[in-house]
Amino acid sequence: MLQEVSGCFNKEAKSDNSWPAGSRFMSSIHDARCGQSSNQSFLSVVATSHVSRKRKKKKMSKLTKLCVTAGTGTGIWAIEVGDKYPNTTVTGIDLSPIQPNYVPENVHFFVDDFDEEWVDPDDKYDFIHIRNVMHSVTDTKALLSRVMRHLKPGGYIEIQDLDITPLSDDDTLTPTTPYALRDFLKYMAAGLAALGSHMHAVHKLPDELEAAGFEDIKKSKHKAPIGMWPKDKRLRLCGLFLRTAMMDGLRGVSQRPMAALGWTPLQIEMVLVNVRKALMDPKVHAYFTFHVIYARKPLQAGGGPGSDEP
Repeated sequence: MLQEVSGCFNKEAKSDNSWPAGSRFMSSIHDARCGQSSNQSFLSVVATSHVSRKRKKKKMSKLTKLCVTAGTGTGIWAIEVGDKYPNTTVTGIDLSPIQPNYVPENVHFFVDDFDEEWVDPDDKYDFIHIRNVMHSVTDTKALLSRVMRHLKPGGYIEIQDLDITPLSDDDTLTPTTPYALRDFLKYMAAGLAALGSHMHAVHKLPDELEAAGFEDIKKSKHKAPIGMWPKDKRLRLCGLFLRTAMMDGLRGVSQRPMAALGWTPLQIEMVLVNVRKALMDPKVHAYFTFHVIYARKPLQAGGGPGSDEP
């Protein structure tokens, strides 16, 4: 099923989610929508703060004539790229038609599931961007094979994802420190595993990209603070966005994974009370790790970076 979104909703799309309920373990839940906008904004702040914009601009301007963003959410990344590169056609795919009404003419959004077969022809895209959805992918090997098939020779895949394991560089959070957020995330990891996916899938991606045939694999890791404890203004802003996204989306993202473990809605709500307290505790200097991974599809005879030839 592929429905083009006109503005925020198309005529056939449901107001909540036009894909079957539960197709995506966390993002397809209505309550998670509250945190999705904040989460998209947070990730853009992190990308702006951490990722080399000069390197990315050079790569994008050299390669990208056709670009797809899988799991586009509110579409903030697609719109930013469309604004900066007006000669690039940007396609955003998501389960939910929650994108804004007014977007650049070169940006198009479709309701579809990127975790199923794509209707696009092979060797179509110069650049494929996937962000913050690997936790819900049940078959990473199949997804990367699909990406390889639809990239042009010499095209790039970029994956940005959070490893949501709380860490600390000081003694405010140790392995023995009581911390409700850490306990909650262990339950979430177990629930996602019961549903068939892996919350920490990002760790295996470089090896899986190599196994799928990609080359020139580059990876970097950056700190994503939880809360406003950092002294650095840039990191403090990142921490504010991340904490806001988590506070807004806790109820939505927790329902299916924790229900898979047999938790009732009341039990989940009782746990979330302490999780919210932990998120707002300024004494704990915790952070997640933000991963950025690039990889290139090998060149083939008759093709190359930016080439229109198959």
